Amino acid sequence: MGTSAVSVVMAARNSERTVRAAACSILAQDYGDFELVIVDDASSDATSSILAGLPPDRLRVVRTDTRLGRSAARNLAIRTAKHSLIAIMDADDFALPTRLARSVQLLESDAQLAGIGGQAAAMSGGRLRIFGSAATDREVVKRALLAGRMPLVHPSMLVRREVFDACGGYDEAVMWSEDLELFSRAAKRFEFVSSPDVWLLYRIRGHERWAQLWNTEHARRQIANQLASRRLFSSTDAIATLAWSTRGWFGQRRHGPAELPNPTPELRAALNECLAYDAMDANPAPAATRAT
Repeated sequence: MGTSAVSVVMAARNSERTVRAAACSILAQDYGDFELVIVDDASSDATSSILAGLPPDRLRVVRTDTRLGRSAARNLAIRTAKHSLIAIMDADDFALPTRLARSVQLLESDAQLAGIGGQAAAMSGGRLRIFGSAATDREVVKRALLAGRMPLVHPSMLVRREVFDACGGYDEAVMWSEDLELFSRAAKRFEFVSSPDVWLLYRIRGHERWAQLWNTEHARRQIANQLASRRLFSSTDAIATLAWSTRGWFGQRRHGPAELPNPTPELRAALNECLAYDAMDANPAPAATRAT
């Protein structure tokens, strides 16, 4: 087992429309020394059968009989993983083929660095859109994390296993912003940063935006308050969260995420490949006809 071997971990729950694309984007990486560990978190749709139909080389699937939740499922995947480098992947995103090779190269070139991520482009409605930018200065990353803001693209991260061992993994009681909660604890001891290169297509769904905005900002403010040693989520914070989320919700529906200007051929190719996988699962079979 090489020191630069990677375990990519993914938690999947009722992801029948996207998990094939996500998993295949990892299995097609141009890096040779990796495994993909997917925890199928008691899915009730076609997720299990889709995963069973994927090439078994490099892929290990762990299915749970009862739902664990996203944080616990990720922790299980990390415990199951064989290697000392852990890459995070979500079941609804799409990795560019150079993601693992570039992240390993950058992480292994700096012994002081505990984790590195990349930039992301959003994909929505078959188009590439602006996602935002992850911080490329490690001091900026540290200050943001300790202030309760997430400056990293979580599903693009490659992290040394010692981070999870030292911090006890994801807090399984945290349902939203669990990435911020973990990395804000880890930032007290470890250094993280982002590459300026795009490594990931991050999927955006319009019908989920309001719930995501509210729940994410609610959880973020709780974490920020904990970091500042203030009492949890005061009424002032609740009002601010509602105002922020409402502005974001209306803004997205009036304007939507701006289209990505001048996407590279690599990004266009990744989007087209993702859409091709999506088309395979666009009309899942009714539950009664699925194989058990």
